[in-house]
Amino acid sequence: MMQYFLTNQIELWYVLGAVLMIVEMYLGGTIGFFFAGIAAFSVALCMKFNLLALNTLLDQVGFFFGFFCLWSIILWKPAKYLITIGNSERYDNIEGSVAVVNSNDLKESSIGEIKWSGTICKAKLAPSSNGQILKNGDGVVVLYVKNNIFMVEKEI
Repeated sequence: MMQYFLTNQIELWYVLGAVLMIVEMYLGGTIGFFFAGIAAFSVALCMKFNLLALNTLLDQVGFFFGFFCLWSIILWKPAKYLITIGNSERYDNIEGSVAVVNSNDLKESSIGEIKWSGTICKAKLAPSSNGQILKNGDGVVVLYVKNNIFMVEKEI
């Protein structure tokens, strides 16, 4: 098997590119393996179409790192944008909705619990609540969500 790849180096770079892409998919969001996979495919294509004289393994590895840097520079911002699309915190359906205090006391200085849409969530009084203390069963309005903690104020 190894002898085959030593005599057919183009296929070695294709396989390396595919393996690096699979590792990227398995790890998810590391980006580095993605650029390395594209670089390996680039070396394979250059060798297949004789675009560059890559006779030795040292030449191939050098161009691999060169392509890695090139693709990293070109695709860094688009790749980061695509990765962060799903990670942005969107709580549009929660903010402004009404919940009920589920813990004994809900204070600005400590984290308590509220029941929102049938789910018990961690909550804290917003700084704008002026030191109020809410009791179990009081209605609250969710102002925003910060670090998965609902910031609430008393319902008017």
